[in-house]
Amino acid sequence: MVDGLVQIFLWQGVGELVSKFLLPTIPGPVIGLILLVIFLSIKGEVNPSLGKVADTFRQHLALLFVPASVGVILFLPELKTHAFAVGTALTVSVILAIAVTALVLKLFSFKEPAYENSKAYRHEMKLLDEDRRQQAQNKKQAKHTKAMCQRSGDNAREGSLSQDHAGDDNDE
Repeated sequence: MVDGLVQIFLWQGVGELVSKFLLPTIPGPVIGLILLVIFLSIKGEVNPSLGKVADTFRQHLALLFVPASVGVILFLPELKTHAFAVGTALTVSVILAIAVTALVLKLFSFKEPAYENSKAYRHEMKLLDEDRRQQAQNKKQAKHTKAMCQRSGDNAREGSLSQDHAGDDNDE
């Protein structure tokens, strides 16, 4: 678990350096978090110690909102005077956040083309139809062959029976 904390603090430190020298308007922890997400995306997996720390933070996430809630209570008189503006700003920002999230999801989600409309599907159906036709033709041919064998067998039996009877006539 210590390894996970060290990794988080390391990425936060890198974010602070980038913020200090390259992007002073963006907070260092935000840059560090973005860099950590990029690193984990490239790596393709999260090591167990970092995952354990992240799960612990997630379980106690509500505690991180306590300072903000206390700050809201301290500024309650100002909020009362501007309640309509604050309410409108919150509503509009939530709607915009949902819309932007939906657009980003739509842009970055991998959408596979409808398989039924693809060349591969049509080719597969053509092969399947050919296979079915071939199977039907094989069945028909097998029935025909079986019928021919039965007829020839019947004829052979009739011939042997007639020969047996003919032999009986000769014996008399």
